[in-house]
Amino acid sequence: LGGTLVVTMTGTGTTTLPIASGCSVSLGAGPTTTLADHASSGITINGTLTVTSGTWTVNNTTVNSASEMAITVASGGTITHNGTTPGWIFTDTGLIINSGGTVTYGGTAMNISRNFQQDGTLTATGLTVTLDGDSGVNDADLFSCTGTWTGGLTINKINATSTAILTGNCTVPGDFTRTDGVITNPAAARSLIVQ
Repeated sequence: LGGTLVVTMTGTGTTTLPIASGCSVSLGAGPTTTLADHASSGITINGTLTVTSGTWTVNNTTVNSASEMAITVASGGTITHNGTTPGWIFTDTGLIINSGGTVTYGGTAMNISRNFQQDGTLTATGLTVTLDGDSGVNDADLFSCTGTWTGGLTINKINATSTAILTGNCTVPGDFTRTDGVITNPAAARSLIVQ
């Protein structure tokens, strides 16, 4: 396009922007994406999305919202993010990489204040994913990581009583650090393995 693409979707239900299989979208350098404050809103990537450089900031229209917004990489979908640290910041939003989805990231830090599901392939060198939500009311992050990735995981909740809920098995191939926040394991037993 060579310019700016603004997509505005309104409503009270699901507001998800799909990037279809076979479609390639470049967000350029240092983009900011703002997701609508609705249940299950976000961007679902079945095609290819590229960030050429800089930090990609993904925001929610409402800080400390109860809604769950996310960038979702579906099976067959690809994100290539060539930015470097602090290259990827999710404010009141999350990242979901489904089985068969692929993310290649040039940075070493990713801060996520909502859900992190890594069941696909996440390629980055020296990456540390930090779950750092700051809401005292709605700061229960769900996380699982059964896919292939390289890097560490840090749980550093700004509100010490906030929770990180292990919703699926998780193997952390690097360092694991819990600085602040409660880790809970729901009724079904889950494994958190640090290699």
